[in-house]
Amino acid sequence: MGEFTLRILVAGSTGQLGSSLLNQLKGSNHKVKITSRKKPDGIGHYEWVYSDLSSGEGLEETLKDVDVIIHAATSPIRNSKMVEVSGFKEFLGKMNHIKHIIYPSIVGIDEIPFKYYKQKYEAENFLESCSIPHTIVRSTQFHNFVENLFYQNHYLKNILSLVTLNSKVLMLVNLPII
Repeated sequence: MGEFTLRILVAGSTGQLGSSLLNQLKGSNHKVKITSRKKPDGIGHYEWVYSDLSSGEGLEETLKDVDVIIHAATSPIRNSKMVEVSGFKEFLGKMNHIKHIIYPSIVGIDEIPFKYYKQKYEAENFLESCSIPHTIVRSTQFHNFVENLFYQNHYLKNILSLVTLNSKVLMLVNLPII
């Protein structure tokens, strides 16, 4: 495999994005360390370290021997304020030696009025104000994430119905609650 080029931490390695990132990093010359609340199955040669953004437990250990962080950890449904804002701010405070952090975010996050999006945007602002070199990558949402969010979200003022055919979104219809 040769010499490692970067020591990368993937935070939130068991989620949809984190799992995809690990697949992309597989076979690379980077030394990849992963962290999550639950140890994933089949992690291969990756080093796993327990951490929990909502409690702060394990954060310092995760940062040992790491140059770059890809922060894919998120909690859009439960404990979102604690994970997205408080936990992330505490995590940032421990990253003095980190060379770069990559923060995945969402296209249009500064325009979406829902709580989770406001909290992600607040986390972006914390990152922008710190001295750690960083990149914020705003991507479009995963379709299944959006669908799950709407089904589980009780504070929506409107019901958003997805009209689908063969798992492809054809139309977004905004129906007011009656």
